[in-house]
Parts: sequence; structure tokens; C-alpha cells
Amino acid sequence: MRSPMTAAVRIWRLVLNGLAALTGRPLQRIGLSATQKPIEDVARFLVGTKFVDKNGNPDCAIINTGHFATDGPLPLRCPSPRLKR
Repeated sequence: MRSPMTAAVRIWRLVLNGLAALTGRPLQRIGLSATQKPIEDVARFLVGTKFVDKNGNPDCAIINTGHFATDGPLPLRCPSPRLKR
């Protein structure tokens, strides 16, 4: 069962497909997420409607390294002092 798509996701799908149409070639799309599930739905969104087979499977490489636990909070480093304000 597919997860429900929000209006924002549908809009971004239109934007990405529109950009690909303007450039005349497929865009390179890379997705990183620690929280989005199911990962196949995210992949389907990233590849666009032209690169999904008749069964709904995205034509792309999905690399899932799984989850890992940490011993404590991860440090957050700010690259610019202006962003700390």
C-alpha cells in the first residue's frame, strides 16, 4: 500500500518534471533521508513519472544502509557565524 502524498510532494513532483522538460534531459536526482519511509515511495518521487514501470517500481538504484544507533547526541556544527543568530 502506498503512503498518502501531500500537496507539497505533488507540487514538487510537477516542478521536477517541468525542469526536466525544460532542460530536454533527465535530471540527476539524489535523495538522502533518515526519516522518510517507505523508501520506495521516496525513490518513486525522485525518479519522476517517466521512470516508473507498469507495476509502480522506480527505475533507479536504492541504497539502504539501514539505521544505526549512537551513544549520545550527535554534535551540530554551524558553518557560518551568521547562521547562529
